Amino acid sequence: MLDLKKDIEDFILVFLDIETTGLSLLDGDSICEIAAIKTEKRKIIDVFKSLINPEKEVSFGAYNLHRLSNKELQKAPLFKDVAGEFIEFINRSIICAYNASFDIGFINQQLYKISYSQINVPVIDIFSMAKNTISLSRYNLENIAKFFNIKYTGSLHRAETDAYLAYEIFFKLRDILKDKNINNLEDYIYFFGK
Repeated sequence: MLDLKKDIEDFILVFLDIETTGLSLLDGDSICEIAAIKTEKRKIIDVFKSLINPEKEVSFGAYNLHRLSNKELQKAPLFKDVAGEFIEFINRSIICAYNASFDIGFINQQLYKISYSQINVPVIDIFSMAKNTISLSRYNLENIAKFFNIKYTGSLHRAETDAYLAYEIFFKLRDILKDKNINNLEDYIYFFGK
């Protein structure tokens, strides 16, 4: 049982991102890349990442974003082959993701298809944190990274780079929220939970 009164930073936080074949679960789009960065007391302690064979074609729009080709993904493992390791990786943690409903929706759909249980840990949406904490014209990862002057390597719209940006942005926002006395897990679930 989680102690909701504990400070958010007293928990293991996992920063998660996925790339997909398109934007619609209803149209059968699937995950084609997943990355998760595990942290403790703001330090990265482990990384999980994998390309995923989505067993369907990547849409033109999705390819233009992440540049993951159908040919490259055909050689990747299926979601069912990495699901156990992924679930073990996120177990007993708090998930933090940018636009968390999208990522968790796709992951839960993929888990359902292979008869796994849905994700059952608290999920914090960094997009919601940003919208309620800073004032920008557009709230995408790139704009927020520029706002906070966060440097990164790798390509945007690749799961590991985006998970890393989510990690950096979360703690920048966290420092602002501390001044507003938003500290414990209960606060984060109430204001930014999904």
